[in-house]
Amino acid sequence: MAVALVNSRKGNAASSLATNWSVTAGNILVAFFFSDNGTEPAIGCSDGTNSYTQFSRIGNYAAHHNVYACVLAAGGTITVTANDTWDTIVLAEFSGVTLTTDATTVKAGLSNQYTQTLAITVPSDGDLILSCWAVNSPAVTYYGSIGTDFQKEHNSSSHLYIANWATGAAGTFTQVFTLSPTWANANCSGCIIALKAAASGPAIPVFMNQYRQRRN
Repeated sequence: MAVALVNSRKGNAASSLATNWSVTAGNILVAFFFSDNGTEPAIGCSDGTNSYTQFSRIGNYAAHHNVYACVLAAGGTITVTANDTWDTIVLAEFSGVTLTTDATTVKAGLSNQYTQTLAITVPSDGDLILSCWAVNSPAVTYYGSIGTDFQKEHNSSSHLYIANWATGAAGTFTQVFTLSPTWANANCSGCIIALKAAASGPAIPVFMNQYRQRRN
C-alpha cells in the first residue's frame, strides 16, 4: 500500500482539536502544534486512547513548533488535547506508513530569515516525508519547494505556518520554505521527518492447473 494523506484539518487558538472525519485503525495520526508566543507553550498531548511519540520540537522565540504522531488503535472520531493553548493545531491522518523513522529528523530554529532549507537523506523507497515551518512574519506569500502544502495559515500579522507532505524514491529530499516579499524576514523554526512505509503483504503465488474443475 502506498503512503497517502487520508484527511486533515486545522484549528486556531485552541488547546484541543477533533477530527471531523472517522479515522481508521492502523493508520497514523500526526498532530502539529504551532505558536508565535514569546514563551513556548507547555508541550505534550493525548486523546485518552492512543500513545503519542514526539518527532520534533523547536522552541524559538515567537516561532515554536511541536510534532507528535500515533498509530490509531481504533476507528472513530479522535479529539487530541494539548497541555496548553497553541495558536494553531493541525491533525492529519496518513495510511500506508509506520512510526519508524528512516533517518534522523532534521530540525532547526533561525532568526531574521526569509527562507529555511531542510534536507534529509533516506535509504528506502516510499517513505512519508513530513515537513513543517513556523514563522513570525507579515509575509504576503509562503510556500514549500517540494511535496504538497496540505495545511497553511496566516491568521494575524505575525502567525504563519506550513504543514507539508511528500513521498518518493530513496535519496535526498530538500525542502526550501520561502517567504515573499524577502523583506518579511523573521524568526522561524522548521523540521523534516522521514517515516518508513508499511510493509506490503506477501504475494500469493498462483500455479497453472493447480485446481481442476470437475466436469459432469
